[in-house]
Amino acid sequence: MTALRSRPGPLHVALLVLLAGWACDPGPARVLLVGDSITAGNVSEPKGPPYPELLAASLGKEIAIEVAACSGSTAWDWRPSADPMSCAGEWTAPNPYVALAIPGLPADAAVVLLGTNDSAGAWAAQRTADDYEAALREIVTGLLADGADRVVLMTPPPVYHRLKRYVRLQDLRLRVQAICDDVSGVICGPDLYRLLVREDFEPGNVHPNAAGHAKIARALGETLGAPTSR
Repeated sequence: MTALRSRPGPLHVALLVLLAGWACDPGPARVLLVGDSITAGNVSEPKGPPYPELLAASLGKEIAIEVAACSGSTAWDWRPSADPMSCAGEWTAPNPYVALAIPGLPADAAVVLLGTNDSAGAWAAQRTADDYEAALREIVTGLLADGADRVVLMTPPPVYHRLKRYVRLQDLRLRVQAICDDVSGVICGPDLYRLLVREDFEPGNVHPNAAGHAKIARALGETLGAPTSR
């Protein structure tokens, strides 16, 4: 299987310089995390802190982490043109993007982790991998237009206990790569499909366990180019 490329180069270097250069800027760098239940903080057994919490603790007060997450959501739900939906019992009108992501902008970087639910039964039956890519492109375009200096895309993690979903997620992973390759202002972050192994999940659960979330936090911190301690 082809390794997901993070495209080191001028764009990646620009992001590293941006988030490593807070010493010259009195205000904290801002990072917006956009995602589904994994970003919202769902952790399977054995439990522990979710990756946004670990990331914020490791980066320190110089980098402000904002979380925009909706459990059960798909990339299709996060399109700027999407319909409203319920997130944690709250109605997101006109849609999750406007209700949850826009308040976290502008940001020095917006990190997107979506796809787990796009691989699930009802969602997968209604939407194709082409739909997933189109939705992700619309999200990326919106984030860049609405104040994100850079967008970092993480691939959705594997689902080991469902073969059809595992295979479908391989395709979604490649769609993420395609966007990183041809959209200016976008880089690929951690490749969670390859990073997380079976032991990083409670058997039968799509949410990473404590070890899995710790891996995501470490890898994302490295992508952002900021130190893990001060």
